[in-house]
Amino acid sequence: MRLLLIGLLVGCASAPRGPEPLCTAARAPNAPAEVPPEEWAALLIHGYDPKTNQLAGAPVDCTGAPIAWTEVDDSCAPRDEPALVPRPRRGPPPAIVGTLSDTERLVWVPLLQASTGEAVGPLARIVDRRTSLDVVTLGSARGLVDRGSLRLERVGETDLVLLEGQRCEGPTCQRTLRLIPQRGRRFIGEPFSTLTGACAGPALIWSQRQEERSLPGNVIRAVELESTINPGGGALLIHEQLRVKERDARAPSSAARLERSAEADRTVTLEGGRIRVDRPSLWARLSEFTQR
Repeated sequence: MRLLLIGLLVGCASAPRGPEPLCTAARAPNAPAEVPPEEWAALLIHGYDPKTNQLAGAPVDCTGAPIAWTEVDDSCAPRDEPALVPRPRRGPPPAIVGTLSDTERLVWVPLLQASTGEAVGPLARIVDRRTSLDVVTLGSARGLVDRGSLRLERVGETDLVLLEGQRCEGPTCQRTLRLIPQRGRRFIGEPFSTLTGACAGPALIWSQRQEERSLPGNVIRAVELESTINPGGGALLIHEQLRVKERDARAPSSAARLERSAEADRTVTLEGGRIRVDRPSLWARLSEFTQR
């Protein structure tokens, strides 16, 4: 029995630690359990100095790959927009952290600003070994920062990052969910594809969206979309609710009248190296619900 126990202990001690990290950073034995933002930035961004919060050189990640994102429009053409610029900030860039297990984290550092108000920065899957931080998967991600959150879902045979955030103007908030699959040891930005393989726009789900427009006759029309996302059966299930409301522009405090509503379900799967969605969003069919 004793020989067997020793054998088991030796076997455990020599168990593989997994693939070599893409990047690693040592931590002091007395370092706090919660990793501060400047430490995440120094790990993931090449040339970032945590003492001065300055970046030397071009924005590249710790492997030397550019921190970049090519966004597409709804027709899948590259979006024509100004170049990304560093986000205005004081101190280190924030870090959005999602907990996968006791030792594994998802971390996104929003470093660059897009003209839409979204941010772009390195996205990493990291193992915290207490004496080191090991990057095991790396890429770039684009999303909204305010109230940002990260989670990981297994869809079919692929791990899929869900990056959610919001942007508010006055009392109105828009909330989006970006889908970023893990391909090997990289996170890759990919558009949606239809079930037949055609491009179907950015892999972006609006969990909350609202738009107002003025109509003849002193009418203000508000269109609202809400989506809930749940995993199930090797897919992401999206339930959408669309509401069209109108109110009198001459009476801003008056209650809006519900003119029309619709509900629909969509399904996202990862098959054949693509993010496939089975039907367009209700928002893409807006003219069906807003014609007077």
